[in-house]
Amino acid sequence: MVSLTRSSLVVRVIAAAVFVAASAPSVRSQDRTGAVRLQVVPDRADWTYAPGAPVVFRVSATRDGHPFPLPSVTWKLGPEMLDPTEEKAVPLPAEGVTVKAAGLKEPGFVRLVATATFEGQDYRAVGTAGFGTLSHSTVTSPGTPASTGFTRSVTVIVCVCELELPQRSVAVQVRFKV
Repeated sequence: MVSLTRSSLVVRVIAAAVFVAASAPSVRSQDRTGAVRLQVVPDRADWTYAPGAPVVFRVSATRDGHPFPLPSVTWKLGPEMLDPTEEKAVPLPAEGVTVKAAGLKEPGFVRLVATATFEGQDYRAVGTAGFGTLSHSTVTSPGTPASTGFTRSVTVIVCVCELELPQRSVAVQVRFKV
């Protein structure tokens, strides 16, 4: 039988503990990337509204997937492709803010663009609401003169699609007409 001195036994126990600790799977907290995401979301999942119906946009920010306050966010609201009719800069709390907009009486789109700067990085988010789209009704507009007896033509708005591109650029908009 091998005789161990007290000091060699202590060395072996420490070596065994180090080996076990090194071979055990490590338990670490999730890495923080600090990724900030600004979002604008209308109150309806399909973003379609009947003409004249009000819309509520929710503006919020997350950092690493968790609600995150920002010192300031600027939002611009108005008909798509036209100058905004409302513009405001407000602090953005962690729970976000809501922006209420009157609906369009005519078919079209209302867009809310939110921008913020945090730690030298610019962030932009866009939310769009469609009024008088296919799911609600077709839109009639004057066609030929009334004297001909044909006074209506039908216009149907089917889809507006926005893409987020990896480079800093303007979003692409595609429209289909049936």
